[in-house]
Amino acid sequence: MYRLIYWTVTCLFVCLYLSSCGKAQNSQEEARGVAIKGTIHQAISDTVVLVYLDDVMDLSQSNGYQYHYATLDSNNHFSIELDWTSRKPEVYLVHGQQNLELYVTPGMELFLEVDGRRFNKSPNFLGSGALANNFLSHYIAERLKDAYALKEPEKTLVPKAYLEYVEDRWTWSQDYLKDNPLKDGLDEGFIEYYKQQIDYNWATLLLQYAFQNRMRPKEMQAELPKNYFDFLDRITIENDKAIGNRKYSDFLREYVGYNSEAYFEAVRKQPIDYKELVSILVSNTKKKLSGKAYEYAAARTIKEVIDYHFPEEAYKEHLDAFRKAYPKSPYLDKIETSYVVEQRMRPNMMAPDFRYVNQKGDSIALGDLTGKIVFMSFWNADCIDCLQEFDVLRKFQPLLPNDRVSFVYVNVGDSSNVFMQQIRDLNLNGEHILVPSNDKMIDNYHVTQLPRYVILNTNGTFISAYAPRPSGGAYDVLQTIVKELVPVKEAPPVR
Repeated sequence: MYRLIYWTVTCLFVCLYLSSCGKAQNSQEEARGVAIKGTIHQAISDTVVLVYLDDVMDLSQSNGYQYHYATLDSNNHFSIELDWTSRKPEVYLVHGQQNLELYVTPGMELFLEVDGRRFNKSPNFLGSGALANNFLSHYIAERLKDAYALKEPEKTLVPKAYLEYVEDRWTWSQDYLKDNPLKDGLDEGFIEYYKQQIDYNWATLLLQYAFQNRMRPKEMQAELPKNYFDFLDRITIENDKAIGNRKYSDFLREYVGYNSEAYFEAVRKQPIDYKELVSILVSNTKKKLSGKAYEYAAARTIKEVIDYHFPEEAYKEHLDAFRKAYPKSPYLDKIETSYVVEQRMRPNMMAPDFRYVNQKGDSIALGDLTGKIVFMSFWNADCIDCLQEFDVLRKFQPLLPNDRVSFVYVNVGDSSNVFMQQIRDLNLNGEHILVPSNDKMIDNYHVTQLPRYVILNTNGTFISAYAPRPSGGAYDVLQTIVKELVPVKEAPPVR
């Protein structure tokens, strides 16, 4: 009897323990997500957008930024919930043309009240993560005040003046983070992250200034002070802990190229010798960096030249060398993905099929356009170059036969309201479709920057995966292709 009671009680405790473990595990899984909720008083639009950089290896890509839209309800409340498992390199909340930088880590449930007319100057945060975000918004507000954010001197000023300007603000930022009583209670991760943001941001600005000065004609170059590059002694060049930080990544890019005569000459050369340029970048990276910093910088260099569509012969030997040296690199998958997509988009390769709903609510697929030359434009409303190119395209579009040429406009990442308004304003004939910034079509067509243009043959194969812009000869290319099919009107000069 006692033995029966003993085993019954034991089983009960085991069941309770397993149940509690399950709840704890579920709790941990839930803590991986992110919730951002709030109220926008005096809202100036009916949406907010959470914009974030998903991966530090996608910094070269316009589609590296992800967009999550939320519509305000009748009380101007919004709610955004995402299944994040890691902190993102950059996060912004956007309302109208204003943005608010956020510090978000998995498990946070953040509540926000803000005035829509003073979006980046009036936020008040509650909930987990409130302390860090209130400190950050206060820091940014102080930085924007006239007492601190004096008008930046023109980059053409003597280097000494620019150096003093940057170092003054660099010191101010460090002191603010160090001495401000509002930082009491902030977790060390936040403090370390923004120390990195401050140091590598200002260091990058100084490297960029030196590069821009060096790229001027010799008679216009200013002489840098002998102590100009002493600021590099203030920071950690090879910082494994900072590899996930956007500012550190930007710094490494500038650092690899700075003070390199060979690099300057290669960039200036016309036409550019892409193979020489890549070899110089890889060589400089190896000379200046080591360890994990070198692995990351080398990986990013190779991925960037692939993403920017350099010819394969320019980077293939360096890609093979990286594969051999770092077969288990966490960056290799990203590089290989970019490389494979590039291989799929050579001339005469079949273009990836797609099916979406157009501006009229009709289904449209690539197969529906068989028999026509297809000119695809990837764009969004924030891309000024995209909109300017449409002004040129609008002039020559009527000069091409619409029974032989189809125009497909792919809007990347705008809200449906912005998309429809832009279509009305642009007044361009063709198929207009809207896709999220992380849509498979963006990956399939390797859209790494906007604007982007593609020309497909009548059978759906690539003629040019990276076609010229409307202002850069697109009409001439299309005219040459179409002439073999049907006569076209002569085009006036397009500027």
